[in-house]
Amino acid sequence: LSEAEGEPRTGRVESAASIAAAQMRANVRSYNAEEEKALRVCRIEFAPYPSGKYNKLEGEDGPGRVAAYEQCRKDLPALSSWSDDEIEATFTYMQSTPSELLFNSPIGPFLVLSGLSIWRDGMAAWGIPPCKTYLDLCEALPTFQLNVMGS
Repeated sequence: LSEAEGEPRTGRVESAASIAAAQMRANVRSYNAEEEKALRVCRIEFAPYPSGKYNKLEGEDGPGRVAAYEQCRKDLPALSSWSDDEIEATFTYMQSTPSELLFNSPIGPFLVLSGLSIWRDGMAAWGIPPCKTYLDLCEALPTFQLNVMGS
């Protein structure tokens, strides 16, 4: 009861989000190697970036959540005995692998391009010389100049 109703609050008050998170955590299942592989595929296909196969089914224009999970279980037989909530909770709580971060998220291309840029041009603040100072191959790399108006 709330204090406005004349009763003091006792115990901890939890938000709807923390209650939902606890319920999701309760649905997490253990899995074997075959199920892990299927869960990783499922997680990618439910992802909003880039919009995966099941995400499109689940989305506004698709038939909905139930149809998306039914299709997931048809495509991935290792998860055929799992409930919708178990699949969602388990792939949500799985740790991402380095390859998933590099190839299935926007951070991968950013890291690769940044690394190439630092290698090619150096970074004076960190004392990293441009590759032209220690590698003959870099002399052959084209140099790109921005043509700024008025300069």
